[in-house]
Amino acid sequence: MSTPTVLPAAALATLAPRPAPSPARLFRSALARGAGYLVPVPLAVAATEPLSRLPWTVPVGALAAGWCAALGLLYLAAPVAERAGPGPAARLVLAGFAALAGAWSGLLALAPAKLVGADRPLAHLVSLAGLAVLAALAVARATGTELAMLGWSLPVLLVAGATITGWPAEVRPAGTVAGLAAGIAGLLAGAATPALRRSYPATGSRPTAAELRGCAGPVLVGLCQVAVVLVVARAGQVAVSAGGIPPALVPLLVTIPGLELWVGWHLARVSEGLTRYDEREAHLRYVRRIGWATLAALLPPLAAGTALAGTAGRLPYGLSAHPDVPALVLALASGVLLAGVVATGWLLAARRRFGLAALVTGAPVVIALGLSISVPGLAATSLSGWGQLLPSVAVGLAAAYAAGLILAAFVLFDTRSLR
Repeated sequence: MSTPTVLPAAALATLAPRPAPSPARLFRSALARGAGYLVPVPLAVAATEPLSRLPWTVPVGALAAGWCAALGLLYLAAPVAERAGPGPAARLVLAGFAALAGAWSGLLALAPAKLVGADRPLAHLVSLAGLAVLAALAVARATGTELAMLGWSLPVLLVAGATITGWPAEVRPAGTVAGLAAGIAGLLAGAATPALRRSYPATGSRPTAAELRGCAGPVLVGLCQVAVVLVVARAGQVAVSAGGIPPALVPLLVTIPGLELWVGWHLARVSEGLTRYDEREAHLRYVRRIGWATLAALLPPLAAGTALAGTAGRLPYGLSAHPDVPALVLALASGVLLAGVVATGWLLAARRRFGLAALVTGAPVVIALGLSISVPGLAATSLSGWGQLLPSVAVGLAAAYAAGLILAAFVLFDTRSLR
């Protein structure tokens, strides 16, 4: 008679199913991530004076490159964290941002003064500060330390708050730049502490070739997100002083924490359904309920944005006689539609449909540019520059949003796409 085989405890722990995280933990993590996305906003408002001395291409270019890099690195860091722990995942993210910072600094050194501005050291400082904030957010997301990252961000947020409310005249603006730089350095150092941890096994701390190929999808989604936000922000920057937040971006900034909670809720419910139901019919009914509930959250922005855009040109005479008020209403409508488009693409990306997410997110830019060329009468003649694209941008956002809802419905109700 053969002797029964006894598996070691380590092997049993590997084979055992992982317990699902509690709803309270998912809620705290999603809320911390949503709050973390808003950390750069007060920093940008506090740094209005140094930013006004630079062309918009410097901060926007650095943030765009950092955002796309963060999405790609997070895609690579997630399996590394599962295999080897948070330490190697944090080191992977930091190494990627260090390489990006070096490449961006070299690009700033070689770029013409028209794109960089006369103050190249300030351009380097602002770019590196933005990349450092994004690196801290990415490390916290990769290692699950979002709450700790918010604690490390308190000093720099206090400096930003003191700057916004008013420094003493003798310490501005030098005190603002020095205080923000020191606070951001402390934020990065504190958020990077998981990188000091060792990996669990000796292998698995590097991404595989398949994972490296797969990170092109999140990077493409990031590029489309940057493109649509940039076009909407530039076209909708009406009735705002230089350096202020464009009104078209206000709805997106307000909904980011709720967006993170909504996507986290959806993924948690999908994961719960995979383990709760054994019968196919019961599982299909559950998938349909979750799908309709998820789609219901996407309908109000489409209705509100379309209604605002429709009333922008039909305001009472006392208001419509002022050229900025209809443009402001249209900019807010574009912002509401932008929030919905980003939410739809965010949901599709969370379901690993990166191609559809990039298509929905980037389509408004293509539609707006096509309308501006083929329908010249749609341009806003009361505005100048990018502002003339505002009506075309609103139409492009509404069309892409409606199409995105249809694509999202196919994904949500398709049980084969559950992951």
